[in-house]
Amino acid sequence: MTVKTPTQESQNPRAKRFYKEVSLGSGEDGHAILLDGRAVKTPLKRALAIPAQRLAELVAEEWRAQQEFIEPQTMVLTGFCNAAIDHIADNRAEIIGAIVGFAETDTLSYRDDPDAPLFARQQAVWEPIIRDLEAAHGVEWARISGVMPQPQSPDVLALAQAVVADDDAFRLTAFSQIVELTGSFALALALREGRQTADAVWDAAFLEQLWQAEQWGEDAEATAQLQARRERYDAAVMMWGAMVR
Repeated sequence: MTVKTPTQESQNPRAKRFYKEVSLGSGEDGHAILLDGRAVKTPLKRALAIPAQRLAELVAEEWRAQQEFIEPQTMVLTGFCNAAIDHIADNRAEIIGAIVGFAETDTLSYRDDPDAPLFARQQAVWEPIIRDLEAAHGVEWARISGVMPQPQSPDVLALAQAVVADDDAFRLTAFSQIVELTGSFALALALREGRQTADAVWDAAFLEQLWQAEQWGEDAEATAQLQARRERYDAAVMMWGAMVR
């Protein structure tokens, strides 16, 4: 379900900036990103037409922020929108299936052994989130001690499929990224429904890493990797918010 960023899509990530002005245009399919009046295309040469004006403005800001060279790794929202048009729209069943897959092995379902120190933290942080979702949707999540996969409730899997059934390609892109980056359909759903803030969802998703850092100190490489992941998460949350305003 990984969505490629422009860095991964481009064969020349250090191309020089070739335009002066960035503006928005409008058409039947949505808002276009115009570089000196010319519409940007996706990697598959489709129109980069964005349905929500706020999201289009955010993407335009990524293009305006480029300096002498175009740095695709700084254009995560552009990459997400490209993916929505070039990949997600044509592969809805695959993406929804991946979301259901994350629900089946949800991070919040897998707890440490009850006598382990981490278990108490998991219970304190994760259990209220799960109980809130269970009460709201009339389903029951599995709680599993250990790492061996066990069956998830069929009702949870049906919920995962139903929640995104009517999402357009852009919403599906944003939501699927939040699910993938957190490893949790439950956390993504709590964020989607306004039950948890973006920061609370992130901290819950990486509870174990944060707990280990408290016990043993931070690892510089792991911290850098987590920060890169956080940047993509923040972009996905921003995209979702722009689509549902």
